[in-house]
Amino acid sequence: MSTVCPLFKQCAFLNAFRGQSEVIKENWVVTFCENETHSVHCERRLLEQKTGSVPAPNLSPTGKLLFSSR
Repeated sequence: MSTVCPLFKQCAFLNAFRGQSEVIKENWVVTFCENETHSVHCERRLLEQKTGSVPAPNLSPTGKLLFSSR
């Protein structure tokens, strides 16, 4: 059984913000994306399940909005 979130490969947040310092500092990838147990609490995943729409790329797994420094 995989321990990675089923939305991992197509996650717009992960693709847009993965290498940024805040994402690394907050350890979001390890906590939410690479841990199926915690990924069920990901605000992005919950919002997509509730609305059927993919959340904005800058919505973090905790529900915090980030702005790209790129």
